Amino acid sequence: MNNRPKLTVVIASRNDNYHKDFTTDQTRALTSLVKQFDRNDFQAELLVIEWNPFPRRPPMSTLFNGIKIPKNLSVSLISVPSSIHRERNGHQDREIHAAAAWNVGIRLARGHFVLPKSADT
Repeated sequence: MNNRPKLTVVIASRNDNYHKDFTTDQTRALTSLVKQFDRNDFQAELLVIEWNPFPRRPPMSTLFNGIKIPKNLSVSLISVPSSIHRERNGHQDREIHAAAAWNVGIRLARGHFVLPKSADT
């Protein structure tokens, strides 16, 4: 993508399957989002921030297997390691700090507009 995107969507997530069918919900939400970009004719960027990756689960990138990415959409997956997670206050109480993950994406975003979003909606 040569042009600066109009919109960057930042998704904070962790592939830990924290509820039944969470991986399915995430895949469904990502597929729906990608289809919406495919129907619209503007440059967009999707940043998926995988916060504190769960060591015994596949990486978030596997959720994109089989999803056709349209030409107007740039997709990047950024992994924030557990060493960074452990630097945060309260790290032992939760496995993901969504706001911190969104901030990572917002700092990297190239879009004119930025939309932080949950992974399963």
